[in-house]
Amino acid sequence: MEKKVTVEKPIVIGDVTLIAVARSSLKYKSTGKGIWLFGMKLPIALVVISDSSKRAFRTTGEEVSIDQLMEEIPEISIALSIAN
Repeated sequence: MEKKVTVEKPIVIGDVTLIAVARSSLKYKSTGKGIWLFGMKLPIALVVISDSSKRAFRTTGEEVSIDQLMEEIPEISIALSIAN
């Protein structure tokens, strides 16, 4: 199984920027008759940036600090620097 965390392209709506974070996985199995593939992409977090604040939320609704999210998902720092 191959798993990967992706940070989506920032979306700007007015003065607010949204950055979605998702986990993708791909399973595959080769058999005598062919190859079976199964893939999925699940959201895991959302970063909301406005002039007054930067906040991050897990899909459970729990707020998490930006620093903690960057520790768990280092790739998000690139998206945050683009969004600023």
